[in-house]
Amino acid sequence: MDHRFAVIGGDERMRYAALYLRRIGGETETYAVPGLPDTCAGLKETLRRAKAVLLPMPALDGGGHIRNSQGAALTAEDVAQYVRGDATVFGGRLGHAAELIGRRAKTEDYAEWETLQIANAVLTAEGAVLLAMEQSDASLHGSRCLVIGAGRIGMRLARLLKALGADVTVTARKDSDFARIRAERMDADVTGVYGLGLGRYGFVFNTVPAQVLGAEQIERLRPDCVLIELASAPGGFSPEVCRMLDRQYVAGGGLPGRVAPKTAGETIAAEIAERLRRGA
Repeated sequence: MDHRFAVIGGDERMRYAALYLRRIGGETETYAVPGLPDTCAGLKETLRRAKAVLLPMPALDGGGHIRNSQGAALTAEDVAQYVRGDATVFGGRLGHAAELIGRRAKTEDYAEWETLQIANAVLTAEGAVLLAMEQSDASLHGSRCLVIGAGRIGMRLARLLKALGADVTVTARKDSDFARIRAERMDADVTGVYGLGLGRYGFVFNTVPAQVLGAEQIERLRPDCVLIELASAPGGFSPEVCRMLDRQYVAGGGLPGRVAPKTAGETIAAEIAERLRRGA
C-alpha cells in the first residue's frame, strides 16, 4: 500500500482502522485517536504529510468539531487549512465539513457508500439484538417484536429476530415492501398506523428517522415493552414521552462502534484502501 494515511480523531473504530492500514503496509500517522499515540508534533504536520485522511463516523460532534474522545479541539476549518491540496479526505456524514474541506482537497463521505451501508446494517442488527437481550428479562424466542421500517437495517434485524424464534412484524408504507415482508413469512403492518395493534409487542425497534410513535401510541404499548431507537436524529419516538409514560427507552445510536468497533473500523479502512487501489 503506497499511500501515506492520517487518521484523525474518532472512537475505537478509528483505532482499529489505523491498525488495519498499518497491517496492510500503509504508512499511517494518527492524531487524537483513542489508544494510539500522536505520531507527529501536531495536526498541521500530520495532515501535511498525508495523501489520504480518515475522519470519524460521524465526522462532526454536536458543536461542529471533529469528533474525538481525547479532548482535542479540532475543527473542519483546521483540516481545510492544513490538508494537502492533492489529498483525499474520507469521513462519515461530513455535513458542512465537506464544503469547507472541499475548497482545498477532494472529499469522500463513506457513510454514503452502499458497501458500508450494508456492513453497517449487519452490525446494527446484531447490536440491536444484544441491547434487547440486555435490557429485558424476557427471551426473544417466542416474543412478539415490532420492527418499524423495512430498509436495510429493518429487514436484516427482522430476519435475525425470526431466526432466534421471535414472532416478527415489520412495518412499511410501500406495496413493494409489503410484498417483500410477506415473502419472508413475516407479518406486515403500516408504519404510523399499526392496524394489528400495539399492545401485543414485547419489543419495538425503530429504524425510521421521523416520528412514527406518538404519545397516544406509546401509551398503548405494554408496560413491560422495550423500545429500542436505532434511527438517527430526530428518531422515531420521544425518550421524554417514554419516561413520562414509564416505558423503557433504549438509545441504540452508533451501534457498530459500540458493539463491534474492530469489525466496523477494519471494514471502513478496507473499503477505503480498496478504492484507493482501484483509483476510484
